[in-house]
Amino acid sequence: SAPESASSISFPVTLSNPSSRVITLAYATAGGTATEGVDFTKTSGTLTIPAGTTAVNLVVPIINDVIVEGNEQFRMTLSNANGAEVGTSFATGTIVDDDEAAITFTDATVAEAVGETVVPVTLTNPSASSIVVRYTFADGTAVRGADYAAANGTLIFAPGVTTGEIRFS
Repeated sequence: SAPESASSISFPVTLSNPSSRVITLAYATAGGTATEGVDFTKTSGTLTIPAGTTAVNLVVPIINDVIVEGNEQFRMTLSNANGAEVGTSFATGTIVDDDEAAITFTDATVAEAVGETVVPVTLTNPSASSIVVRYTFADGTAVRGADYAAANGTLIFAPGVTTGEIRFS
């Protein structure tokens, strides 16, 4: 596994014993909850383990984004070994999501004659799933019921949406 902001994930491939000859195997990535071309770079080819060597790394580039999406996984598969047997044919790579969404909004100043006020609310990063924001009004110099009519509420940001608004009068 690696954080999404890393440039790659390494898969160590090891032999139980050194070989006196070159070992080759085919390798390929496959998507899972992570998507090829979006979360990681599709990777395939032939891995060569030099004679006398017991370990090499397969490196898969990962793609950093700013979407809050949770951890995602993909699979690295080994096959067609020449000169050795494949004990475990696949491994799972986990891209650890390191994105966060902060909620921002500003103070609202309103003339008393204005009927309704809109307060824009913004997420700093989009999310792959809905984000629910519960809000409440608290009296300051203005008193609920006498100076404004507002209730507690919920603002929902749908997946991919970064702007919303709270309305009150």
